[in-house]
Amino acid sequence: MNIGFIGSGKVGISLARYFKNKNIDIIGFYELDKNKIEKYNKEFTFFKKIKEFIENIDIIFITVNDDNIKIIREKLEKLGFENKILIHMSGSLPSKEIKIKKNFAYSIHPMFAFSDDNTQDIEKATFSIEGDREKIDYLVDFFNKLGNEILKIESDKKDIYHLSNVIVSNLVLSLIEIGINYLGECGIEKNEAKKAIFPLIENNINNIKVKNIEKAVTGPVERADIITLKKHLKVIKDVDKDLYIRLSSNLLKLSKLKNVDKDYTELVEILRSDKK
Repeated sequence: MNIGFIGSGKVGISLARYFKNKNIDIIGFYELDKNKIEKYNKEFTFFKKIKEFIENIDIIFITVNDDNIKIIREKLEKLGFENKILIHMSGSLPSKEIKIKKNFAYSIHPMFAFSDDNTQDIEKATFSIEGDREKIDYLVDFFNKLGNEILKIESDKKDIYHLSNVIVSNLVLSLIEIGINYLGECGIEKNEAKKAIFPLIENNINNIKVKNIEKAVTGPVERADIITLKKHLKVIKDVDKDLYIRLSSNLLKLSKLKNVDKDYTELVEILRSDKK
């Protein structure tokens, strides 16, 4: 089947390059942004007319931002085509956002951070998929042959699914930035702090790769180090205290799973009494 993309942002270009590296032919892109066309026209074919693009493509990846998906669907509906596979790449929107009668609609989302338009490590990414029953197994097989795992989800779970992605990706970055800022109060410059904490972060990530999350838990909560916890609660800024307590409470739950015979009663009381 012929593959094409609507939208040549970092997700579309990265995915197209990934497919090409896997020896999958990309027919081309439909794009209105002249700067993007100029940037990538030596690498990919760009169609000037959307009707011509649609006539040449069987699987259409719609790689525009979420706000423009509805606009693209309305534009495509006017063309009156049939039996195309329409795929949008939004993590939060369901496949029905791109549903057009007599065609097949899917939401396929890479659990992967596209910070630029390169293809490094996409092969390691898991993709989620939901949409019409008819072609879903074909698409799962397509990505499996590339080396990617696929998670099938229900369309009414997209919001929760996307929340999960944001927590483990974007919000983790926020936590890291907060930690770096506290090192800044110790007189450590930001780049130096980032370099210093990276082995700590990397080691934790590697630990959860090979162990259950509860087995990877360390630190003062896991040790029930009451003195250290009290010191933290004394020096932490008020704006961060609720966050610290909430996350420590979750660590406590994991610590209890790891150390079933350990008494965490006093720690529970401290976290509860310091809650606002």
